[in-house]
Amino acid sequence: MRTQVGIVGAGPAGLLLSHLLARAGIDSVVLEARSRAYVENRIRAGVLEHPVAQLLIDTGVGARMQREGLPHDGVVLRADGADHRIDFRALTGKHVMVYSQHKVVQDLIAARLAAGGQIVFEAEDVAVEGFETDAPVIRYRHAGQARQLDCAVIAGADGFHGICREAIPAALRQTFERAYPFGWLGILAETPPASEELVYASHERGFALLSMRSPTVSRLYLQCAPDEDLEAWSDARIWDELQLRLGRDGFVLREGPIVQKGITPMRSFVVQPMQCGRLFLLGDAAHIVPPTGAKGLNLAAADVAVLSAALARYFRDGETAGLDAYGATCLRRVWQAQRFSWWMTSLLHRFPSHTPFEREVQRAELAHVFGSRAMSTALAEAFAKAFREARAEADPSDPRGFFERYFRPCHVSPSPANAGFVTGFYEPELPASRVETKRFRFPLYARPADLVDLDGTNRPGGMDSYFAFGRVTGEGIVEYFDRKAIENGVLADRVPVIAWAEDRIDLFFAHVQGAARLKLEDGTIIRVTYAAKSGHPFTGPGGVLADLGEIPREKVTMQSVRAWFHANPHRTDDILWRNRSFIFFREVVVEDASGGPIAAAKVQLTAGRSMAVDRLLHTFGTPFYIDAPTLTAFGARPFRRLMIAQDTGSAIVGAARGDLFAGSGAAAGEIAGVVRHPADFYAFVPRVLLAGGGS
Repeated sequence: MRTQVGIVGAGPAGLLLSHLLARAGIDSVVLEARSRAYVENRIRAGVLEHPVAQLLIDTGVGARMQREGLPHDGVVLRADGADHRIDFRALTGKHVMVYSQHKVVQDLIAARLAAGGQIVFEAEDVAVEGFETDAPVIRYRHAGQARQLDCAVIAGADGFHGICREAIPAALRQTFERAYPFGWLGILAETPPASEELVYASHERGFALLSMRSPTVSRLYLQCAPDEDLEAWSDARIWDELQLRLGRDGFVLREGPIVQKGITPMRSFVVQPMQCGRLFLLGDAAHIVPPTGAKGLNLAAADVAVLSAALARYFRDGETAGLDAYGATCLRRVWQAQRFSWWMTSLLHRFPSHTPFEREVQRAELAHVFGSRAMSTALAEAFAKAFREARAEADPSDPRGFFERYFRPCHVSPSPANAGFVTGFYEPELPASRVETKRFRFPLYARPADLVDLDGTNRPGGMDSYFAFGRVTGEGIVEYFDRKAIENGVLADRVPVIAWAEDRIDLFFAHVQGAARLKLEDGTIIRVTYAAKSGHPFTGPGGVLADLGEIPREKVTMQSVRAWFHANPHRTDDILWRNRSFIFFREVVVEDASGGPIAAAKVQLTAGRSMAVDRLLHTFGTPFYIDAPTLTAFGARPFRRLMIAQDTGSAIVGAARGDLFAGSGAAAGEIAGVVRHPADFYAFVPRVLLAGGGS
């Protein structure tokens, strides 16, 4: 049998590699020593960093994860009876997904077999040979018969105890290892988790971890001796110890039947290099991290992303640079993950060798994490954002070459007969005051306390599914107050006011834009951005005025609408109140005062390069080439430019619909106000994610 890539091991790394290669039009065969039933039911931890979860979704194997996975916006550190929450979303803009590793394996196996992929289970006596030549071979036995798999490349994803790493001559590899003087006693219990997020507890008697597998199944761990006798731990003893180490005032740990328990040793391990000739090691075959940092599966996925991209370039273009750099590229990330996992382990566990001095230093380190936003941010960054996407370092001198090499432009069109459409938005600058005066009378409200997010779990029956927000009352949830009610004072003295604006129309357009710079009387600039809205549909005044015959439809711009309002102040209420939607703001601090507002993608917008898209159809960070030859407001030439999807908006609906960010201030408003143009959209999709991506 012959294939392009022979993969040893049907764990997450081997299966994900086979899946991504198939999408790039590259053949592979996966060999696995165990049975399908064994690998599909081998219970392992499953905390997926946001980019790893997104990779599964983007490549078509994340549907069940989206249904059953548990998104976590943070973790809890517990010590001395006190909790400190590390808020991933607030600190990094990301979250993690709790989804068991064996389910990832099941999803990948199902996808590969459905696509006609080859997975050979119960392959015996596997040996890799010839990988230092141009003709690698994998020999094995299956169903009693000796078999040979000829391939161009071998991927060793067979775990720490596999044969691939040991096949590399000892003289060519260097190992780094640390064995910890403790292990984890882990249980799976049929009881709902006692916390919505992971709880890491440091206790005088040792570390404990509260995790979960589903809303009804808990996964819990206790630090123990590495050679602990499992038989000495009755269910009652385990629960007593968990209650002690996880306990704090007001916390209730639910107990239930224990259906699985085992001892996991703790080690750090790295082999260098991660490749030899045509043999490439992935995942646990090349590195092991202590589970404290939840990095194992994420490191394996990152290895796969790097190798799959390099193989796509090799088989498409004959380029070997990516393969040559594979090990060095991965090891930079591996050692960062080792550092973090070692630090987390050292921070939270009791070491038998600890002196009283070392124990107090450990407590002081925990207190430093609890009290320092910088330390919390560093922990959140390392926990939630260690994955690096599969791409070689870009050559800053050749950006066009980078995109041509790694991406494929895909035309996006609402229909064969129609082009897409772009509008513009900007960040207005408004005179404002922190206090209400005769001059400054119009409030910018913060989010009200009685405003709640709605979804299928809490939306009242009969309420339009459009409503994403509602109001909590003593009788239940109802629609929130609309613009007319709010501008007539229904929220006065009930909702915090961030600042007061001078001009009602200026404030209305700040609502439309979803962000603003507020220039206070002393010259100070504060930034506000969207926090929530009343939930009612948006009705643009331009469309209303066109329908009434007040402005010809082809002449509707922000400038013409503003001019109409100022010429017809007696009719302002009638037109504005037809738009029932009302925006609430939050004050933000930005890293770059000269940059744009904070977008939905949790980054600052860049004038002329950032674009809002339909979030239900596109992923933030996607590059788009926009070709709008009749649009010249951004400069003298027709608008043909690379843009990055970084924001969204309720009016931005459709696959080929974009809102171009023009910048901040009045000049940017002049540009944004006249942008209403047809445009062709080309999404730049990573070639490795496209089936047959080489064309």
